[in-house]
Amino acid sequence: MSGPLIRVGAHVKRMISLPLQLRRERRVVALELAGEWLKLAQVAVGPKGRRLVRLIGRRVASQEELSKMLLELAKEGAIPTESVLISIPRNLVTVRNLQLPTTDLQELKEMVSLQAAKQTPYSKDEIIPDFQVVRSSPEGYTDVVLVTTHRSVSSAWLKILDEAQLKAEGIRLSSYGVLSSYRMIRPSTGDEEKGPIAVVDIDSSFSDFMVILNGEINLTRALSIGSAKLLEGQAREIERFAEEIQRAVDLYESESIGLRITKLVITGAEIELVGVTIKSLAE
Repeated sequence: MSGPLIRVGAHVKRMISLPLQLRRERRVVALELAGEWLKLAQVAVGPKGRRLVRLIGRRVASQEELSKMLLELAKEGAIPTESVLISIPRNLVTVRNLQLPTTDLQELKEMVSLQAAKQTPYSKDEIIPDFQVVRSSPEGYTDVVLVTTHRSVSSAWLKILDEAQLKAEGIRLSSYGVLSSYRMIRPSTGDEEKGPIAVVDIDSSFSDFMVILNGEINLTRALSIGSAKLLEGQAREIERFAEEIQRAVDLYESESIGLRITKLVITGAEIELVGVTIKSLAE
């Protein structure tokens, strides 16, 4: 499982009849609706890796407008396949880091199912849970990232896709889309990452703080401030933003013995964060 991904349908491709060169590369499209913004990312996946083909952001006023917009994007070639990935914004998802007393996959699934019902105020039938294994210890424990979303969130998207004559290949947490983007740009930096890296992805109405260690997400936390507040340029909002980041850093480092965050990377909306200082990174 490459990040929490809930399979909602199998998309069978007729590859035998296609020329060999077309089989070498496929297009993956991910859609996300965060606040009033529809975001689309089209990525080509082939033998040489992944490359970003298109990145589109458009304002959406209503669900009816969204369905029409998707149809237009499909006609323009921005959605070259009928099957797409749905990305659920981090602020609409509950994420918990758990340590479970087993390394057996089947037992993990059963324990996660029980824990998911305890971590939200909703009934078991109202939620969709999934999890990502972070690490297993010789003592027989497994650290997992538990992801839970309300079923109504995915149901709304499935209805929109049906109206646009599209199919959902899967649903994933937006944090893993940020991780995929980070993996794509990281080779060009030449950095040899020997410790946890903090990534703050700034969206319009919220931000996603995540810690990446050994190429995987160890922690993700939704921050209440996004680009809309930061662009106002008020010192108090920027100060609150820095305070939320600091609390997230402190939370991670208090639970990870000997693993201090070595770098902070800002992605997403282009914001000039003058005067933002994170204490443990500056020491």
